[in-house]
Amino acid sequence: MNKHFNSSLSQNCTSVTCKTIIKWRIRAHFKITMTNGGEPHGYKQRIIRRVDIMLVHDYARINCCRRDYLIIRVFVKTGLRTSELCTLRIEHIDFNTYCFQVVDSKKHKFCPYPLPLDVETVELIKQFIADRVEGYVFTHQTWGRARADKPLTKQTIWALVRRIGKAAGVEGLKPRHFREAFAAEWYYCASESERDLPELQRYLRHKKPGTTLDYVNSMVLQENVDAAYRRRLDPVAKSFASGCLHKNKKEMVEGEAV
Repeated sequence: MNKHFNSSLSQNCTSVTCKTIIKWRIRAHFKITMTNGGEPHGYKQRIIRRVDIMLVHDYARINCCRRDYLIIRVFVKTGLRTSELCTLRIEHIDFNTYCFQVVDSKKHKFCPYPLPLDVETVELIKQFIADRVEGYVFTHQTWGRARADKPLTKQTIWALVRRIGKAAGVEGLKPRHFREAFAAEWYYCASESERDLPELQRYLRHKKPGTTLDYVNSMVLQENVDAAYRRRLDPVAKSFASGCLHKNKKEMVEGEAV
């Protein structure tokens, strides 16, 4: 068992003090996946009503400053994504033809065709930018001064929309609700013969028509619900009421006869 044991080598090894320094280098890679679509915590997916969107718009028009109201109005009238609104530049707006170019936040390039704007929103933008001819429309402010080379952050717009929504009585409002409201307004306010889902898909710049359909179905148009209720249930309610009235009259006649 010990025939290979070398006593001299063992003695030499025990007489020498060996110090070994081991360095550990740990590299950790973390991948964060946003399961809520990149939205801040505290927001919940929910179906919102068109009347709530209009309530927030009217509240901002009366009670908010020009910049905050214009942000809400551009969301409502264009259906832009938050980052697209942040990077909207003055030189990309054609004030003569009432249209604008937008950098698609998904493809990171200009949309191949200009998007339309309504006349009132264009006039409000003119009043807001005053004599500026270039730079971001909505700029970041440092010490109370606007910086034309620095746009508003998405976090600022998220907080602004949440604050205005809460003040207007609409809890849990987020910028995506305006995009869904725009899609529903475009689709449902047209007649059935004029409803064109591919056209709306091109405007919203969706890859799949199913995504556009999800946007359309995320909004509840209260007037449509009321109309459907009256169209389907009012005849039943009338017949039920007339039946009850006939029964009551019969009971009253029988009571008088007795």
